Order: sequence, then C-alpha cells, then structure tokens
Amino acid sequence: MSDIKHVKYNLHYVRKYVFGESQEKFAERVNISVDTVSNIERGKVVPTLQNLVSIANAVGKPVDYFLNERNKEVLNLQEFLS
Repeated sequence: MSDIKHVKYNLHYVRKYVFGESQEKFAERVNISVDTVSNIERGKVVPTLQNLVSIANAVGKPVDYFLNERNKEVLNLQEFLS
C-alpha cells in the first residue's frame, strides 16, 4: 500500500544511511532547501511532486520507493539498532 507518510521514513533512511549525509549536504545534492528536507522527514509537509521526483532522480531510486510502506532496508536497520 502506498502512502505519503512513508516518504519521511524512506527519505531519512536514504539520506542518513545510504548516503551518510547531513540534511544540508543532502539538500544540496537534491537541489531543495534544508527546511524542506527537514520538514518532509518530520512529516510536517507533504513533498511536492516536483520535489519527490528531484529526490528520486538524485538518489537513483524510483518515486514509488519513497511512497511504499517502510522498505525492508529501513525495517532491518530498525531491528539492528534496537
């Protein structure tokens, strides 16, 4: 099931654990503001389609990667950290 709320988890995972980047560095990579990255990760805003496409293109993932229920990588990491 796709849901926009999954974007925050999947974005955070890709930014922090795949690229190992701060929100500032990731925002530069994706060409969006740091506030936008922060607000998406905290679930304060829903990303625009343009921002979601920019993020997906910058990290080499399809848009639906961010919309799907927490990806297996995220779940495995959560289990590892707990």
